[in-house]
Amino acid sequence: ALCVGWVTESEGVEGRACPFTMKSLFGSNPLLKEYDVGKQVGSAGPSCLWRIHDAIHKGRKQPVSVFLFDKKALQDKTVPKPLREEVLAIMRRGVTQLQKLRHPSVLQVVFPLSESKDLLAFATERVFCSLANLLGNFENLPQVSLALKEYDMHEIEISMGLMQVSEALGFCANDAQLIHGNLTTEEILVTPTGDWKLSGFHFCRHIRYQNDAEALSFPEYDAKTNSTVYTRAIRPSLNNLAPEYVIQKTCEASSDVYSFAHVIYSCFNRNVPLVECHGNFLNYQQAIEQISRMPADSFTNVPKGLQELTKLMLNSHPQVRPAAVDASRVPYFDSLPFLTLRFISTLVEKGEVQKAQFMKGLPKVLPSLPRRLVHSKVLPALFLECSDHRMIPFILPNILAVADGCSMVEFETLVLPKLTPMFAIDEPIQVLQIFMHKMELLLTKTPQNKVQELVLPMVYRAVESPLVDVQNLSLTILPNFMHTIEYTSLKHQIIPRIQALCLKTTVAAVQINALVCLGKLLPCLDKWLVHDSLIPMMEKVTTRQPGVLMAMLGIFSECFKQRQKFGFDVTFLATKTIPFLYPLSVDPCLNATQFARFMKVIKDMTTHIETTYGEELRTADAIRNEASSAVDLTSGAAAEESIAKMEQIAQASAAPKLDLSAAMQKAAEADAADASSFALVSKHNGVKPWLLWKCCGSCSTTAAFVACVGVKFCCLWVLCLLPLLVSLLLPLLCCPCWCYLCCVLPRSLLPSCHCPMPHCFFAGAVRGCC
Repeated sequence: ALCVGWVTESEGVEGRACPFTMKSLFGSNPLLKEYDVGKQVGSAGPSCLWRIHDAIHKGRKQPVSVFLFDKKALQDKTVPKPLREEVLAIMRRGVTQLQKLRHPSVLQVVFPLSESKDLLAFATERVFCSLANLLGNFENLPQVSLALKEYDMHEIEISMGLMQVSEALGFCANDAQLIHGNLTTEEILVTPTGDWKLSGFHFCRHIRYQNDAEALSFPEYDAKTNSTVYTRAIRPSLNNLAPEYVIQKTCEASSDVYSFAHVIYSCFNRNVPLVECHGNFLNYQQAIEQISRMPADSFTNVPKGLQELTKLMLNSHPQVRPAAVDASRVPYFDSLPFLTLRFISTLVEKGEVQKAQFMKGLPKVLPSLPRRLVHSKVLPALFLECSDHRMIPFILPNILAVADGCSMVEFETLVLPKLTPMFAIDEPIQVLQIFMHKMELLLTKTPQNKVQELVLPMVYRAVESPLVDVQNLSLTILPNFMHTIEYTSLKHQIIPRIQALCLKTTVAAVQINALVCLGKLLPCLDKWLVHDSLIPMMEKVTTRQPGVLMAMLGIFSECFKQRQKFGFDVTFLATKTIPFLYPLSVDPCLNATQFARFMKVIKDMTTHIETTYGEELRTADAIRNEASSAVDLTSGAAAEESIAKMEQIAQASAAPKLDLSAAMQKAAEADAADASSFALVSKHNGVKPWLLWKCCGSCSTTAAFVACVGVKFCCLWVLCLLPLLVSLLLPLLCCPCWCYLCCVLPRSLLPSCHCPMPHCFFAGAVRGCC
């Protein structure tokens, strides 16, 4: 539980009740009364003993970071009491000294060190994690977040951070008169905005008040100093210490510069040290000699612009090393991206003229900046300057350029909340014009449930604006993003406003642009909207200028091209469209070319009417002629002609002809097969074949079924069922049926038949029935 992180008293993990809270583990620390402490996000300090937690102030809801050190971890029997007390003294000293310093590049403490029985804690401005964590050192950080694992720093981010650290070291040396004494990646904190903050003054020394007695406090390094976490924590990191600190037992401001060179190398090599001493003094001496012989280009992955500087900072003579503030003045830091970011960081201090000039050139630099820096540093600075409405026309194009590269989620979280107040700004008018130019971007990125509420009101305001420039701009741009607007909003909100503007304006250019806009919106309209709204509106237009007339002609021409969609049938063209266009075509304001275009459209419509309606009439005449010829057949020639047509129609729709010769051959084969079957049955039953033929020959259709008694079954058998049943009950009254049985059944089954003429009588009766 101590390693995973903390939750507040009111919040559980994934909705479950939390079995422990910060107070239950550490008692009543004063800091815990002020802040709700969340999960652990990083580690920092000597041997990364400080755990970093996200926290929020209970009253002000201010996001901060809380640094915690668990004193109970020192209660282990393996930790001697002197070592325990020394570790606690080191941890207290670093925070106490940090609370005294104020600089933009030094970590700001917002709640001083508070100590309880089991806990050391203090709160600072919100940080993301330590630089060591970003470079892959996850010591004292059991659970590493996905964001931390995937964090990949760009060269510009590293160089910007190094410049901020150099400024912090210059402040310490020149203003605070302090030597940091243990500059490592564990002592540099990175904020969510990408800024690097110097912290960890656990081994700092004052430049002016050093004396000989103080030299006795310089630690010794041997094999035991690197054995445990706590023995390493009470000494500065030997890998980064300057030679004069270790060998001569003295230090000065340039000692931090030497350590800074090691930090530069580690930043570009994923926290791999330039030399690894393992806390051993002999290894350190060998490393010093090795570094002195290394050429500048041997510093792997370090940019060429920093290799010479790094080599100079690693010189074993303190007097040769450059000052910390001079490190940020090398040409490497004069590139356009660095200068841009530095200007943005001091944007509040600049004048309006400087800001306006800078904003005009910023869109060219934005593509070269890392996306994370743009979102974390550039956007907040730009939005901060928008508090002055006079600067918004200069700043807004840059904000929208950044928004163009954002995903929908990033736009909704980073950009839209800050843009929303600007949507309602009317002055300066350039703000609305810029938004109209980027309206397609806004409609695409804004969530659909917020478009109607936030974005479209700007379009309505632009169309209804009293300024002619804004009206023309909105009418010109509106067709470009018409496919992103819902049909309901287009029909009930935008089209009526454009029509009202077209009718009430006295500016011909606005009226022409309104008609042209309506013509471009035709693909989004339907038949009913055109017939019920658009065409009646054009009939009310009284302006007779060439541009207005040609714009109306364009609308009718486009509707005629899509006549199936818009219902421009023959009747509508003849009764509505052409009568409306003909008077316009002879207006005196038209020139010859414009008149010719009118005539071409009218002729196309007339030709279509002639072709379509003429074909309909010819078809109707043909149908009437056919109907009259079917009734009146008194004329022989007419009858013969009708019969010939009927034969043609019948032949065209008839099924394929039957091959009679093949059918006759198949029938003969079937008859032969039936005869052989009859012969076998008759021979078996004792009945002569001709008797059976007399029975079944009366019917033109023979069936292919043999009854259980061996008799050929045909359709006549169904007609004989009723007499058969009656004969079984009344044999004396229905002798012909008995005769029938004598014909079809074996005589062994009918020994009592006394019919005198069974065969001939039955044959006649059967034929009569058929």
